Order: sequence, then structure tokens, then C-alpha cells
Amino acid sequence: MKSISYMHEHYNEKITLDFLVKLSRMSRSGYINKFKEICKMPPLAYLNKIRISSAEELLLKTDLSVTEVAFKTGFYDCSHFFKIFLKEKGISPYTFKKQKKII
Repeated sequence: MKSISYMHEHYNEKITLDFLVKLSRMSRSGYINKFKEICKMPPLAYLNKIRISSAEELLLKTDLSVTEVAFKTGFYDCSHFFKIFLKEKGISPYTFKKQKKII
């Protein structure tokens, strides 16, 4: 799907479901159903996984603050970043950064 490639290339930009639907040239429900069939999750959940994966790498390999990492990976709200990171990784981004620096 064109939208999957787009998400991987532009994950750090603002991407809305409406934009992805428009990009796919499908109906909203058709797009969401097809996406779930292919990726086994909704489009924005998939986008968050891409963003969290990138955030993980930045937290490990750079000295950027957690806030800077949030903004560089497409999150425009630090509390949302914190919530999604915690849900995906089971640990806060701050704790993740501290623990990985020790190892």
C-alpha cells in the first residue's frame, strides 16, 4: 500500500487518517479494513509503532532529551508520546533512556 511507504518515509511529519485515506483513493471504511487486513492493526497504531521504533533508536544513540525525541519522531504532544511509549514498551521513555545508558 502506498500509505505504508508514506508512513515510513514521513513518520516525523503530521499525518492524519484523513490524509492517508485520500492518499489511498479508497473510501474511509474500505481503507481501514484493507489496512487492518494487511497489517493486523489500524493505520494510526501502525504509524505509532514506526514512531516509537525510531524514538527508541534516538533515545539509545543520541543525547537528545525525551522531549526532543518526541518532536523528532512526529509526536506533537509529549504526554501523548509518553503514553504511547509506555503502552508499546512497558516502560517510560525516561526510564528507558536511563536504563539503556547503564548497559
